[in-house]
Amino acid sequence: GDYRCNMTRACYCLAPTGVGWGIRQVEAILLGCVPVIVAEHDAPALQYFEPFVLDWNSFAVKVSKSDIPNLASILAWDDATGHRALRL
Repeated sequence: GDYRCNMTRACYCLAPTGVGWGIRQVEAILLGCVPVIVAEHDAPALQYFEPFVLDWNSFAVKVSKSDIPNLASILAWDDATGHRALRL
C-alpha cells in the first residue's frame, strides 16, 4: 500500500535491526532506497559472513541508535558524498 509507495519515492529508507536478518534492508534495496541501517557499528547488516562478501558502506548508510538525533545531518553529508546516486 502506501508504505511501499512512499519507499519508492524516498532516497533513504530506515532499516532498523530487529527479529531475523535483513528483511528491512532487502526491502529498502528492492524498492530503490538507500538503506539506513540502525545498528551498532560493529554489528553485521545481514549475516555474520557478509562483512567479508558485501561492502555495505558502498550502498547503505549505517548509524547507531545514538546517531538518530543527528540523522538529518548525517544524511545531508551522505547525500553530498554520493550515496543518493546509488539509488536503483
